[in-house]
Amino acid sequence: MSTTVPRREATESAESAPVAWFRECRPRLRDDVELLEGLDERPLLFIGESGRYVAVGRDVVPLLPRLDGRCTGSELAAEIGGGRPEDLVEDRLARLLHGLRQAGALAEPPERLGGRRGVARFMRREHLLRLPLTRSVGRVLEPAVAPIRSVPGSVLVAIWTSVALVGLVVGAVALTTAGAGWQPPAHAWLIYPIVFAQIAAHELSHALVCQYLRVPVREAGIGLMLYVMPVGYVDRTDAYRVQDRRSRAFLSLAGPVNDQIWFGATGAVALTAPGEAGDIAFLLLIFQVLLTVMNVNPVTPSDGYHAVCALVGEVNVRGQALSYLAHRVLRLPLTPALAATTSARRRFFVWYGLACLAFLALLVAGIARTVGFLIGAIA
Repeated sequence: MSTTVPRREATESAESAPVAWFRECRPRLRDDVELLEGLDERPLLFIGESGRYVAVGRDVVPLLPRLDGRCTGSELAAEIGGGRPEDLVEDRLARLLHGLRQAGALAEPPERLGGRRGVARFMRREHLLRLPLTRSVGRVLEPAVAPIRSVPGSVLVAIWTSVALVGLVVGAVALTTAGAGWQPPAHAWLIYPIVFAQIAAHELSHALVCQYLRVPVREAGIGLMLYVMPVGYVDRTDAYRVQDRRSRAFLSLAGPVNDQIWFGATGAVALTAPGEAGDIAFLLLIFQVLLTVMNVNPVTPSDGYHAVCALVGEVNVRGQALSYLAHRVLRLPLTPALAATTSARRRFFVWYGLACLAFLALLVAGIARTVGFLIGAIA
């Protein structure tokens, strides 16, 4: 029989609110929560209603069947204590369950967070404002993708990357040799529809790989990365289900790889087309280089960043770093996951988080300066 742990008499501070909630609650997993395995066979909770994924430690999995609403938090702590200090067990279990609650995995509605804790939670997000344009991506792509699933993914990747490498070489040669007699083209505006078409093909590449891997693309549209930088996107949230590192990495790299094919085609035009067509192609090459650089920028949630995270078996390193930085600056208790990190990883979080914030500041300043220049030119 379980034994209820006596309640401490001390008044709970704002920071220990998770413990205060935990003692009398009867934690219960939502009915639509599914336990599955993701990258490197790590356990994940999938919340059906919200479509969110929550990573949990392997040591947490045996606890999940006990979250059935029968026991209070204090009773659970007493049952699993194993002779350890009651306060320590309560604190750790409380913070674990509070994290599940805030992620929406428990029947108990998430606590509304404001002030410092709200800021720390905000820092973990992907920071992308979305405007969905279609939610029918999978239905459209499946007839085209189904026949090629019989071809091994390694073969398809080898062909795709080989063509991209040729494109990269041709584009680089054109960029270094084709601009000697360059003149500002009279129809430079043609660059914009070509760039938009390339961005659409970039996102389509991600969607095709998702469909090949049977990863649903929930939606596709346009958005503002970091709330200021216009981007196209496909919602690859369900890529959390992909267990193989290389498959998940190529899912992220599919767009940049496809960009190099466009880079090569543009380079071929710049090298061979006379007059204005060649001048437009050369100018387009510069835009394409900038797009590639932004797509592999390690201090933004870029494709290159996601690919590196997949290859090393990490998830949301940027969010973790910014969250750790926020907890330290705001003097909040660390979450169980952050508290368990090594000192070397914490130092990395500090420097990487600062680099992310510095880039955001530069980006905002650059956009503000550009907008100011355009307003001045129009006035």
